[in-house]
Amino acid sequence: MPAGVSLDLLGTFKHFELSEYDHASRIGLIAKVQGLDAAEKYLNEVPDSWRGMLLYRTLLAHCVRAINRQKTEAVFLKMREPFLPITTYDCNQMIVLYKIIDRSKIADILPLMKEENLKPSRLTYRILIALKCELKDTMGMEQEIEAMKSQGLQLDIHVLTIVSVHLISKGLKDKALVIVDEIERGNTRTLIGGRTALLSLYASLGRANDVSRIWTVCKLDPTMNECLAAIALGKVEEAEAVFEMMLEKWKKVSSKTYADLLDVYVQNNKISEDVGKADSILTKVVEDKTSGRRRVRPMFTTFLYARELYAKLGDRHNTEKWLFRMRQSGYKGRLRPYEILTQAYINAKTPACGLRKRMKAENVHPNKSCSLKLAETESLKREVLLFKSPRKCQKS
Repeated sequence: MPAGVSLDLLGTFKHFELSEYDHASRIGLIAKVQGLDAAEKYLNEVPDSWRGMLLYRTLLAHCVRAINRQKTEAVFLKMREPFLPITTYDCNQMIVLYKIIDRSKIADILPLMKEENLKPSRLTYRILIALKCELKDTMGMEQEIEAMKSQGLQLDIHVLTIVSVHLISKGLKDKALVIVDEIERGNTRTLIGGRTALLSLYASLGRANDVSRIWTVCKLDPTMNECLAAIALGKVEEAEAVFEMMLEKWKKVSSKTYADLLDVYVQNNKISEDVGKADSILTKVVEDKTSGRRRVRPMFTTFLYARELYAKLGDRHNTEKWLFRMRQSGYKGRLRPYEILTQAYINAKTPACGLRKRMKAENVHPNKSCSLKLAETESLKREVLLFKSPRKCQKS
Protein backbone atom coordinates (compact mmCIF):
# COMPACT_ATOMS: atom_id res chain seq x y z
CA MET A 1 0.00 0.00 0.00
CA PRO A 2 1.22 3.57 -0.62
CA ALA A 3 1.80 4.36 3.05
CA GLY A 4 3.95 1.25 3.43
CA VAL A 5 5.95 2.21 0.36
CA SER A 6 6.52 5.66 1.85
CA LEU A 7 7.93 4.12 5.01
CA ASP A 8 10.30 1.91 3.06
CA LEU A 9 11.50 4.85 0.99
CA LEU A 10 12.11 6.95 4.08
CA GLY A 11 14.27 4.22 5.50
CA THR A 12 16.53 4.22 2.42
CA PHE A 13 17.35 7.94 2.56
CA LYS A 14 20.77 7.72 4.24
CA HIS A 15 22.42 10.56 2.37
CA PHE A 16 20.85 13.32 4.46
CA GLU A 17 20.01 13.77 8.12
CA LEU A 18 16.33 13.89 9.02
CA SER A 19 15.12 16.90 10.98
CA GLU A 20 12.88 16.73 14.05
CA TYR A 21 9.92 17.57 11.81
CA ASP A 22 10.84 14.67 9.48
CA HIS A 23 11.03 12.27 12.42
CA ALA A 24 7.67 13.50 13.73
CA SER A 25 6.08 13.00 10.31
CA ARG A 26 7.41 9.46 10.17
CA ILE A 27 6.09 8.70 13.65
CA GLY A 28 2.67 9.81 12.53
CA LEU A 29 2.87 7.67 9.40
CA ILE A 30 4.06 4.60 11.32
CA ALA A 31 1.28 5.05 13.89
CA LYS A 32 -1.33 5.06 11.12
CA VAL A 33 0.09 2.13 9.16
CA GLN A 34 1.88 -0.13 11.65
CA GLY A 35 0.36 0.87 14.97
CA LEU A 36 1.35 2.63 18.17
CA ASP A 37 3.92 0.06 19.32
CA ALA A 38 5.93 0.47 16.12
CA ALA A 39 5.67 4.26 16.34
CA GLU A 40 6.87 4.22 19.95
CA LYS A 41 9.76 1.92 19.03
CA TYR A 42 10.82 4.28 16.26
CA LEU A 43 10.66 7.28 18.60
CA ASN A 44 12.97 5.53 21.07
CA GLU A 45 15.47 4.86 18.26
CA VAL A 46 15.64 8.52 17.20
CA PRO A 47 18.94 10.17 18.26
CA ASP A 48 18.69 12.12 21.52
CA SER A 49 19.47 15.37 19.73
CA TRP A 50 16.23 15.09 17.74
CA ARG A 51 14.02 13.43 20.33
CA GLY A 52 12.21 16.57 21.37
CA MET A 53 8.74 17.71 22.29
CA LEU A 54 7.39 17.54 18.74
CA LEU A 55 8.00 13.79 18.51
CA TYR A 56 6.31 13.02 21.82
CA ARG A 57 3.44 15.35 21.01
CA THR A 58 2.88 13.55 17.70
CA LEU A 59 2.83 10.16 19.40
CA LEU A 60 0.55 11.50 22.14
CA ALA A 61 -2.00 12.74 19.58
CA HIS A 62 -2.09 9.35 17.85
CA CYS A 63 -2.48 7.55 21.17
CA VAL A 64 -5.48 9.75 21.94
CA ARG A 65 -6.89 9.17 18.47
CA ALA A 66 -6.66 5.41 19.09
CA ILE A 67 -8.32 5.95 22.52
CA ASN A 68 -5.46 4.00 24.11
CA ARG A 69 -5.46 5.17 27.70
CA GLN A 70 -2.42 3.22 28.86
CA LYS A 71 -0.10 4.48 26.15
CA THR A 72 -1.49 8.02 26.26
CA GLU A 73 -0.87 8.32 30.00
CA ALA A 74 2.61 6.79 29.63
CA VAL A 75 3.60 9.26 26.91
CA PHE A 76 2.11 12.19 28.85
CA LEU A 77 4.03 11.16 31.97
CA LYS A 78 7.24 11.05 29.92
CA MET A 79 6.50 14.52 28.58
CA ARG A 80 6.30 15.91 32.11
CA GLU A 81 10.00 15.30 32.69
CA PRO A 82 12.01 18.52 33.16
CA PHE A 83 13.55 18.50 29.69
CA LEU A 84 10.14 18.12 28.06
CA PRO A 85 7.84 20.84 29.43
CA ILE A 86 4.16 20.22 28.65
CA THR A 87 1.98 22.74 26.87
CA THR A 88 -1.71 23.62 26.73
CA TYR A 89 -1.97 21.50 23.57
CA ASP A 90 -0.78 18.42 25.47
CA CYS A 91 -3.27 18.98 28.28
CA ASN A 92 -6.04 19.45 25.74
CA GLN A 93 -5.18 16.04 24.30
CA MET A 94 -5.59 14.49 27.75
CA ILE A 95 -8.92 16.28 28.25
CA VAL A 96 -10.13 14.95 24.89
CA LEU A 97 -9.22 11.41 25.94
CA TYR A 98 -10.75 11.64 29.41
CA LYS A 99 -13.93 13.19 28.00
CA ILE A 100 -14.38 9.92 26.12
CA ILE A 101 -13.30 7.31 28.67
CA ASP A 102 -13.21 8.82 32.18
CA ARG A 103 -14.63 12.29 32.71
CA SER A 104 -13.70 12.34 36.39
CA LYS A 105 -10.02 12.50 35.40
CA ILE A 106 -10.48 15.88 33.72
CA ALA A 107 -10.49 17.34 37.23
CA ASP A 108 -6.84 16.22 37.53
CA ILE A 109 -5.75 17.99 34.34
CA LEU A 110 -7.18 21.44 35.07
CA PRO A 111 -5.24 21.94 38.36
CA LEU A 112 -2.13 20.67 36.59
CA MET A 113 -2.54 23.38 33.95
CA LYS A 114 -2.80 25.99 36.68
CA GLU A 115 0.25 24.58 38.43
CA GLU A 116 2.26 24.71 35.19
CA ASN A 117 0.99 28.25 34.50
CA LEU A 118 -0.72 27.10 31.29
CA LYS A 119 -3.63 29.19 30.09
CA PRO A 120 -6.67 27.32 28.75
CA SER A 121 -7.05 27.78 25.02
CA ARG A 122 -10.19 28.21 22.94
CA LEU A 123 -10.17 24.43 22.42
CA THR A 124 -9.94 23.82 26.17
CA TYR A 125 -13.06 25.88 26.81
CA ARG A 126 -14.84 24.40 23.79
CA ILE A 127 -14.39 20.90 25.24
CA LEU A 128 -15.37 21.95 28.76
CA ILE A 129 -18.47 23.83 27.59
CA ALA A 130 -19.53 20.87 25.43
CA LEU A 131 -19.04 18.57 28.41
CA LYS A 132 -21.20 20.73 30.67
CA CYS A 133 -23.90 20.76 28.00
CA GLU A 134 -23.79 16.97 27.70
CA LEU A 135 -24.17 16.72 31.47
CA LYS A 136 -27.17 19.12 31.32
CA ASP A 137 -25.28 21.42 33.68
CA THR A 138 -26.50 24.87 32.63
CA MET A 139 -24.86 26.68 35.56
CA GLY A 140 -21.53 24.97 34.93
CA MET A 141 -21.79 25.82 31.24
CA GLU A 142 -22.37 29.49 32.03
CA GLN A 143 -19.40 29.52 34.40
CA GLU A 144 -17.12 28.13 31.68
CA ILE A 145 -18.41 30.76 29.24
CA GLU A 146 -17.62 33.54 31.72
CA ALA A 147 -14.17 32.07 32.36
CA MET A 148 -13.55 31.96 28.61
CA LYS A 149 -14.57 35.57 28.17
CA SER A 150 -12.39 36.62 31.13
CA GLN A 151 -9.40 35.27 29.20
CA GLY A 152 -10.27 37.54 26.29
CA LEU A 153 -11.48 34.65 24.13
CA GLN A 154 -14.59 35.12 22.03
CA LEU A 155 -17.13 32.34 21.61
CA ASP A 156 -16.93 31.00 18.07
CA ILE A 157 -19.83 29.60 16.05
CA HIS A 158 -19.05 26.06 17.17
CA VAL A 159 -19.37 26.94 20.87
CA LEU A 160 -22.39 29.18 20.33
CA THR A 161 -24.14 26.38 18.48
CA ILE A 162 -23.43 23.87 21.25
CA VAL A 163 -24.79 26.30 23.82
CA SER A 164 -27.90 27.02 21.75
CA VAL A 165 -28.67 23.33 21.30
CA HIS A 166 -28.31 22.79 25.03
CA LEU A 167 -30.62 25.69 25.90
CA ILE A 168 -33.23 24.48 23.42
CA SER A 169 -33.09 20.98 24.89
CA LYS A 170 -33.71 22.48 28.35
CA GLY A 171 -36.71 24.40 27.04
CA LEU A 172 -34.96 27.75 27.46
CA LYS A 173 -35.88 28.98 24.00
CA ASP A 174 -35.73 32.69 24.84
CA LYS A 175 -32.14 32.36 26.04
CA ALA A 176 -31.32 30.21 23.02
CA LEU A 177 -32.75 32.84 20.67
CA VAL A 178 -30.38 35.45 22.12
CA ILE A 179 -27.44 33.19 21.26
CA VAL A 180 -28.82 32.46 17.80
CA ASP A 181 -29.15 36.21 17.17
CA GLU A 182 -25.51 36.56 18.17
CA ILE A 183 -24.57 33.90 15.61
CA GLU A 184 -26.49 35.68 12.88
CA ARG A 185 -24.92 39.05 13.71
CA GLY A 186 -21.48 37.50 13.21
CA ASN A 187 -21.44 38.05 9.44
CA THR A 188 -22.64 34.52 8.78
CA ARG A 189 -23.08 35.22 5.09
CA THR A 190 -19.33 34.92 4.65
CA LEU A 191 -18.43 32.77 7.65
CA ILE A 192 -18.36 29.05 6.89
CA GLY A 193 -20.70 27.08 9.11
CA GLY A 194 -22.81 30.03 10.22
CA ARG A 195 -25.74 29.53 7.88
CA THR A 196 -25.63 25.78 8.42
CA ALA A 197 -25.98 26.27 12.17
CA LEU A 198 -28.77 28.83 11.75
CA LEU A 199 -30.85 26.51 9.58
CA SER A 200 -30.82 23.78 12.24
CA LEU A 201 -31.24 26.13 15.20
CA TYR A 202 -34.15 28.10 13.76
CA ALA A 203 -35.83 24.81 12.85
CA SER A 204 -35.40 23.57 16.44
CA LEU A 205 -36.89 26.82 17.68
CA GLY A 206 -39.90 26.36 15.39
CA ARG A 207 -39.21 29.59 13.49
CA ALA A 208 -40.22 28.53 9.98
CA ASN A 209 -39.99 32.05 8.54
CA ASP A 210 -36.39 32.42 9.68
CA VAL A 211 -35.53 29.00 8.26
CA SER A 212 -37.02 30.05 4.93
CA ARG A 213 -35.18 33.39 5.06
CA ILE A 214 -31.78 31.76 5.68
CA TRP A 215 -32.34 29.06 3.06
CA THR A 216 -33.33 31.67 0.46
CA VAL A 217 -29.83 33.13 0.83
CA CYS A 218 -28.13 29.71 0.98
CA LYS A 219 -29.69 28.23 -2.14
CA LEU A 220 -28.20 30.91 -4.39
CA ASP A 221 -24.88 29.09 -3.98
CA PRO A 222 -25.23 26.47 -1.23
CA THR A 223 -22.42 24.47 0.34
CA MET A 224 -22.75 20.72 0.86
CA ASN A 225 -23.24 21.16 4.62
CA GLU A 226 -25.97 23.77 4.08
CA CYS A 227 -27.83 21.36 1.81
CA LEU A 228 -27.49 18.57 4.36
CA ALA A 229 -28.83 20.91 7.05
CA ALA A 230 -31.79 21.79 4.81
CA ILE A 231 -32.56 18.11 4.22
CA ALA A 232 -32.36 17.42 7.95
CA LEU A 233 -35.14 19.95 8.59
CA GLY A 234 -37.49 17.03 8.14
CA LYS A 235 -40.00 18.11 5.47
CA VAL A 236 -40.28 15.57 2.68
CA GLU A 237 -41.01 17.79 -0.33
CA GLU A 238 -38.38 20.38 0.60
CA ALA A 239 -35.83 17.66 1.33
CA GLU A 240 -36.45 16.04 -2.03
CA ALA A 241 -36.07 19.40 -3.79
CA VAL A 242 -32.74 20.02 -2.05
CA PHE A 243 -31.64 16.48 -2.90
CA GLU A 244 -32.33 17.07 -6.59
CA MET A 245 -30.50 20.40 -6.39
CA MET A 246 -27.47 18.60 -4.99
CA LEU A 247 -27.48 16.05 -7.80
CA GLU A 248 -27.49 18.93 -10.28
CA LYS A 249 -24.75 20.88 -8.51
CA TRP A 250 -22.33 18.04 -7.71
CA LYS A 251 -21.49 15.03 -9.85
CA LYS A 252 -20.98 12.97 -6.71
CA VAL A 253 -22.77 13.54 -3.43
CA SER A 254 -21.93 12.05 -0.08
CA SER A 255 -23.63 8.81 0.85
CA LYS A 256 -24.66 10.63 4.01
CA THR A 257 -27.03 12.62 1.79
CA TYR A 258 -28.96 9.48 0.97
CA ALA A 259 -29.02 8.39 4.59
CA ASP A 260 -30.27 11.82 5.67
CA LEU A 261 -33.03 11.72 3.08
CA LEU A 262 -34.03 8.27 4.33
CA ASP A 263 -34.19 9.74 7.83
CA VAL A 264 -36.69 12.30 6.57
CA TYR A 265 -38.88 9.58 5.10
CA VAL A 266 -38.83 7.75 8.40
CA GLN A 267 -39.79 10.91 10.32
CA ASN A 268 -42.81 11.36 8.05
CA ASN A 269 -45.55 9.13 6.69
CA LYS A 270 -45.92 5.43 7.42
CA ILE A 271 -43.07 2.98 7.38
CA SER A 272 -44.50 1.15 4.37
CA GLU A 273 -44.51 4.39 2.35
CA ASP A 274 -41.00 5.24 3.52
CA VAL A 275 -39.66 1.87 2.49
CA GLY A 276 -40.89 2.35 -1.07
CA LYS A 277 -39.16 5.71 -1.34
CA ALA A 278 -36.01 4.35 0.30
CA ASP A 279 -35.98 1.56 -2.23
CA SER A 280 -36.30 3.94 -5.17
CA ILE A 281 -33.46 6.14 -3.87
CA LEU A 282 -31.07 3.26 -3.30
CA THR A 283 -31.97 1.68 -6.62
CA LYS A 284 -31.19 4.96 -8.37
CA VAL A 285 -27.81 5.17 -6.66
CA VAL A 286 -26.75 1.56 -7.21
CA GLU A 287 -27.92 1.37 -10.82
CA ASP A 288 -26.84 4.86 -11.89
CA LYS A 289 -24.81 4.42 -15.07
CA THR A 290 -24.98 8.00 -16.31
CA SER A 291 -22.06 8.62 -18.63
CA GLY A 292 -19.38 10.81 -17.17
CA ARG A 293 -20.60 10.34 -13.61
CA ARG A 294 -18.57 8.36 -11.16
CA ARG A 295 -20.75 5.79 -9.44
CA VAL A 296 -21.64 6.58 -5.84
CA ARG A 297 -21.47 3.72 -3.37
CA PRO A 298 -24.00 4.22 -0.58
CA MET A 299 -22.71 3.89 2.94
CA PHE A 300 -22.93 0.51 4.63
CA THR A 301 -25.27 2.00 7.24
CA THR A 302 -27.55 3.34 4.50
CA PHE A 303 -28.09 -0.16 3.17
CA LEU A 304 -28.71 -1.42 6.69
CA TYR A 305 -31.25 1.33 7.29
CA ALA A 306 -33.41 0.34 4.32
CA ARG A 307 -33.10 -3.37 5.06
CA GLU A 308 -34.09 -2.87 8.70
CA LEU A 309 -37.30 -1.21 7.53
CA TYR A 310 -38.07 -4.16 5.25
CA ALA A 311 -37.23 -6.60 8.04
CA LYS A 312 -39.67 -4.87 10.41
CA LEU A 313 -42.39 -5.42 7.82
CA GLY A 314 -41.43 -9.06 7.45
CA ASP A 315 -40.63 -8.40 3.79
CA ARG A 316 -38.00 -11.08 3.31
CA HIS A 317 -37.92 -10.74 -0.48
CA ASN A 318 -36.79 -7.10 -0.45
CA THR A 319 -34.49 -7.77 2.51
CA GLU A 320 -32.84 -10.48 0.39
CA LYS A 321 -32.73 -8.17 -2.63
CA TRP A 322 -30.87 -5.50 -0.73
CA LEU A 323 -28.44 -8.04 0.68
CA PHE A 324 -27.62 -8.82 -2.95
CA ARG A 325 -27.28 -5.08 -3.66
CA MET A 326 -24.90 -4.72 -0.72
CA ARG A 327 -22.73 -7.54 -1.98
CA GLN A 328 -22.75 -5.95 -5.45
CA SER A 329 -21.43 -2.75 -3.86
CA GLY A 330 -18.59 -4.63 -2.17
CA TYR A 331 -20.01 -5.08 1.32
CA LYS A 332 -19.27 -8.75 2.02
CA GLY A 333 -18.29 -10.90 4.95
CA ARG A 334 -20.18 -8.95 7.64
CA LEU A 335 -22.51 -10.28 10.29
CA ARG A 336 -25.05 -7.46 10.66
CA PRO A 337 -26.67 -7.88 7.20
CA TYR A 338 -27.38 -11.54 8.00
CA GLU A 339 -28.79 -10.67 11.41
CA ILE A 340 -31.27 -8.35 9.68
CA LEU A 341 -32.12 -11.01 7.13
CA THR A 342 -32.73 -13.57 9.87
CA GLN A 343 -35.05 -11.12 11.64
CA ALA A 344 -36.96 -10.56 8.39
CA TYR A 345 -37.66 -14.30 8.13
CA ILE A 346 -38.71 -14.40 11.78
CA ASN A 347 -41.10 -11.48 11.32
CA ALA A 348 -42.46 -13.15 8.18
CA LYS A 349 -42.92 -16.36 10.20
CA THR A 350 -41.09 -18.15 7.39
CA PRO A 351 -38.18 -20.58 7.78
CA ALA A 352 -34.86 -19.43 6.32
CA CYS A 353 -33.55 -22.46 4.45
CA GLY A 354 -29.80 -22.77 4.08
CA LEU A 355 -28.99 -19.48 5.81
CA ARG A 356 -26.26 -20.99 7.98
CA LYS A 357 -24.57 -22.45 4.89
CA ARG A 358 -24.72 -19.11 3.12
CA MET A 359 -23.08 -17.41 6.07
CA LYS A 360 -20.40 -20.06 6.25
CA ALA A 361 -19.68 -19.70 2.52
CA GLU A 362 -19.09 -15.98 3.09
CA ASN A 363 -16.95 -16.68 6.16
CA VAL A 364 -19.47 -14.98 8.44
CA HIS A 365 -19.69 -16.46 11.93
CA PRO A 366 -22.85 -15.90 14.00
CA ASN A 367 -22.51 -14.53 17.52
CA LYS A 368 -24.71 -15.66 20.41
CA SER A 369 -27.59 -13.31 19.52
CA CYS A 370 -27.56 -14.31 15.85
CA SER A 371 -27.34 -18.00 16.74
CA LEU A 372 -30.50 -17.69 18.81
CA LYS A 373 -32.31 -16.04 15.90
CA LEU A 374 -31.12 -18.73 13.51
CA ALA A 375 -32.41 -21.35 15.91
CA GLU A 376 -35.76 -19.55 15.92
CA THR A 377 -35.99 -19.71 12.12
CA GLU A 378 -35.10 -23.40 12.24
CA SER A 379 -37.89 -24.00 14.73
CA LEU A 380 -40.24 -22.35 12.23
CA LYS A 381 -39.13 -24.93 9.67
CA ARG A 382 -39.99 -27.75 12.08
CA GLU A 383 -43.40 -26.19 12.70
CA VAL A 384 -44.06 -26.02 8.95
CA LEU A 385 -43.16 -29.70 8.57
CA LEU A 386 -45.26 -30.61 11.59
CA PHE A 387 -48.43 -29.04 10.19
CA LYS A 388 -48.00 -30.31 6.62
CA SER A 389 -50.27 -33.14 5.56
CA PRO A 390 -48.57 -36.54 5.07
CA ARG A 391 -49.12 -36.27 1.30
CA LYS A 392 -47.49 -32.85 1.14
CA CYS A 393 -44.61 -34.02 3.29
CA GLN A 394 -44.00 -36.94 0.91
CA LYS A 395 -43.97 -34.59 -2.06
CA SER A 396 -41.55 -32.21 -0.35
